[in-house]
Amino acid sequence: MLTILSLLFAANVAATSSIQATVRGTDEPLEVSLLRRDNDSWSEIAQRPLPASERTIAFDQLAAGVYQIRVQRAGGGAQAAAKVIVGAGEKRHAEIEIDPIELVGRVALGNVPLPGAIVVLNHREFQWRVAIAADEKGLFHGQLWQRGSFSYSVRSSALATPYHDRIDIEGRRPFRWDLRLPERRVAGIVRDRVSGASVAGATLHFESKSGDTKRHFNARTGADGRFDLAAMQPGLVTIEVSREGYLDGSSTPFELAEADRMREVAVALEPGAVVPIVVSDSAGRPLAGATVLTVIDSNVRARATTGADGRSRVTLPRETASTIYAIPRDGSFAVVHVAKADDAPRRVTLPRPSSSLRIVTRTTDGKPLPSVELLMRVNGELIPPAIGDELLDLQGLTLRTDEHGEALLRNLPPGSYEFWPYSGESEAEAIVETAASLLAPIVVNVRTGENTIAVNFRAR
Repeated sequence: MLTILSLLFAANVAATSSIQATVRGTDEPLEVSLLRRDNDSWSEIAQRPLPASERTIAFDQLAAGVYQIRVQRAGGGAQAAAKVIVGAGEKRHAEIEIDPIELVGRVALGNVPLPGAIVVLNHREFQWRVAIAADEKGLFHGQLWQRGSFSYSVRSSALATPYHDRIDIEGRRPFRWDLRLPERRVAGIVRDRVSGASVAGATLHFESKSGDTKRHFNARTGADGRFDLAAMQPGLVTIEVSREGYLDGSSTPFELAEADRMREVAVALEPGAVVPIVVSDSAGRPLAGATVLTVIDSNVRARATTGADGRSRVTLPRETASTIYAIPRDGSFAVVHVAKADDAPRRVTLPRPSSSLRIVTRTTDGKPLPSVELLMRVNGELIPPAIGDELLDLQGLTLRTDEHGEALLRNLPPGSYEFWPYSGESEAEAIVETAASLLAPIVVNVRTGENTIAVNFRAR
C-alpha cells in the first residue's frame, strides 16, 4: 500500500538541436527521411534526395527529442535507419552502415507451396517496410540493408486474411527461411442476438495468446455472415466483433490445440439504436477524425469516427443508460451521458486542449517511484481504465509513471483533476465502483499552460 505524503508544484522549458548523418557501405543515390518519435510511432517531418556524389546530410533547427534517420534506395526497395537522441541545443552525428544480407526462402501452407504470395517485413524498431514476392513455386529471394527483429505478414489468394508473425534476422551469410504456415483454421458465423439473422459485413478482431506471445488478426463476415481465418497458431483465442447498428460483442475465449485443424465458433451481437452525432471544438469548428465511444458499465461497446464535417453515427443501447466519450487525436476529450437512446442528433463540444500536467512520483527519500498506475477524474467525470487505454492509443496520454517516476499528460483541457494510484485491474474496478463517495488522494486544479505536481509516497 502506498501513502501520499506531500504535493509540490513546478515548471519546465524546451529547446532546439541539429543532426548530421553519414551513410557508409553504398554509393547509390538515396532518399533520406527524418522522422521524429511520437509515443510508439515515427512521424516523417522531412525528406531529401542524397546523390551518389554525397554521403553526408544535415537537418537543423529541430526540437529536442528522439529522431530516426532513414535511408532508402532511390526508387524504392531496401532501407536502413539509425536512432538519434538529441537534447536542447545539441549537435549530434549519426552513421548509417549499409551491410546487405541476402534473404532466401520458401512460403507454404503446411506442405503446399503458396505461389505468388507476398511477404511484407516490418522492422519493429524503425518501422520501415519491404515487400518480397514469391514465384510460382512459393520461392522468394530478396535483400535487406539492415538486420534486426521484424514483424511480417503473408498475403496470398489461398488465405482469407493475411498471416502475421515475428522473426529475428541476423548473421552475415544468406538467411534461409522456411516459412511454413500452420494449417489450423477458425471459422464461424455472426448472428443478430434478437432475430437470429446472420450479420454481413461485421468486423472481427482475433487475439491468439500462447505463453507471453500475442498475435492479432482482423477479418470480415461475408454476405452470409460467415468468416474463415486460416493459418492459426495454437493458443487461447478471443474474438471481438463490431458492426454499425450493433453493440460490440465477443466470443467466449477458447483454446485452439496443437492437434486441431478446424474450430467452429458462433458470435451473437445485440442490436442497438444508431444516433447521429456532431463533434466540434471550442470555437464551433467541426472536428474530423475524432473517435466516438459508447461506454456501458465502464466497458467500450461501440465506436465510430467523425468525417470531415465532424459528423458520424454512434450506436447506443436501446433501453439502458450509456455514456459517450469523444476523443480527437490532437488532445482534449468530452463526456456526454445518455439516459435512453432516441433519434435526436447529439452534439458534443470539446474544451480547448490548452494545458499540460507533469506528475512526478517519488518516495520520501527522494527516489523515483516508477510504474504507478493512475485512475483519473476530470471535472467530476471518472475516466474508466478502458477509456484510459483509448487516450493512450489515440493521444499518447499515459496514466502511468515511467522508469523515472514521471507521467506527462499533454494537451489537456483546464479543469479540476483528481487521481487515484492503483495496482491491478481488481483495485481499479473497486475504485470505479466507489469513486462517487470517495475523496481522491491527488487533487490538482490544472490551469492553462504547463502544470507540474510532485507526489511523495511512503511504503507500508
